[in-house]
Amino acid sequence: MAAKLSDRPPEVPPSAAVASLLATKQLVIDRFIPYISLYSRRCPSVGSFTTAAKSDRTAILKWFSSLSVHHRLSYLTIVDRSFAQLLLRMVAKLRSLGHCTFIILPDVPESPDLPSLCHRRSRGLMARIADSNESERLIRDSIRLFNSNEGEATRDSSSSAHCIDTVTFCEEFARDMDRFVKAMDRVSDSGFLMSDCAEMGADWVEFGWLKAQGYSSMEAIVANRVEVALRSAWLSCNSGKKRGVKLKEKVGRVGVAVNVYWRKKGCVDRWEKLDAAVKRKSLKMVLGKTAKFLPDVTFPLQPPELLNCPTHMASLLLIQNLLHDEIDQFCKQVAAENLIRRPYINWAVKRVTRSLQVLWPRSRTSIFGSYATGLALPTSDVDLVVCLPPVRNLVRAF
Repeated sequence: MAAKLSDRPPEVPPSAAVASLLATKQLVIDRFIPYISLYSRRCPSVGSFTTAAKSDRTAILKWFSSLSVHHRLSYLTIVDRSFAQLLLRMVAKLRSLGHCTFIILPDVPESPDLPSLCHRRSRGLMARIADSNESERLIRDSIRLFNSNEGEATRDSSSSAHCIDTVTFCEEFARDMDRFVKAMDRVSDSGFLMSDCAEMGADWVEFGWLKAQGYSSMEAIVANRVEVALRSAWLSCNSGKKRGVKLKEKVGRVGVAVNVYWRKKGCVDRWEKLDAAVKRKSLKMVLGKTAKFLPDVTFPLQPPELLNCPTHMASLLLIQNLLHDEIDQFCKQVAAENLIRRPYINWAVKRVTRSLQVLWPRSRTSIFGSYATGLALPTSDVDLVVCLPPVRNLVRAF
């Protein structure tokens, strides 16, 4: 008995329909909230801040502007692996999804040393406003990340992203004080350096202006941490009041960050002063010594004489295994998604076949292409060909 062809697509279970409706409702709410916050947010007026906050801001900026550019950058350097790793995760989201806003949940740790990070993708007007924000672009383009343990020990001198624990900025960021303060005020809604130092006693410091934003841009989160570093350096250099044990620890770590910056700058300056021949010779020496300790890794397109060389004898087994695992994982993912799409595709093919047989009763509909061979991706279309029997009167057939 032939199966009865339904004129409707496969029915969705009631529970799935309710879940889809709730998801759609939540999506509308999530998209609507940013637009409300965009129009309801108001930059605090100058009169809303206390006299003490204005006095601290003036004193900090006056002290900071009296320093040289490199001394400013040394005090803005942040040695914190958790913060550096969160920045890397934010950058990964921005590159894959476009502009996003984030919120950090330190009370819900994702791992022993990392808080949870929630993100929300910006769309429409919010995305266009973010793209045109020059202050955010200045902060984003000025960020520099590196490993503070480079050069201390061989085992710590890794180029892996997991070893990055230090955040600093380029020279142009701290050179122009007016532009620096303007960018900080723009991303902080004029709240930069207007908070109370008592808030710095927490493990994960978030000033009031950042909490008021809710979901914040990556640049606002960086500005919040810049304010922490700047206040800590000011307290350290000017013997300010250090209330609380945790605040004293933060101020005490300023010297560590300063030393890390100057050590890194010394290495970079020394390398820049070398001529091209010395740089080339140094790279050959370093890379040559490193290659001797990597017997299991090689490039697949090396010349035969290099592959047969005893000092560079290597196997492609590791690379082959990695490639095999990646291909196998991709195939399993594609097969699972195609299995979900198959009932809907079969229903659509039957509908098309039935409609064509109404016009041409002796016609045959066949599937060809990637779906017929089993090589279709979830984004692939379905190719159909209609075969008509030979007729003598073409006008009558059509």
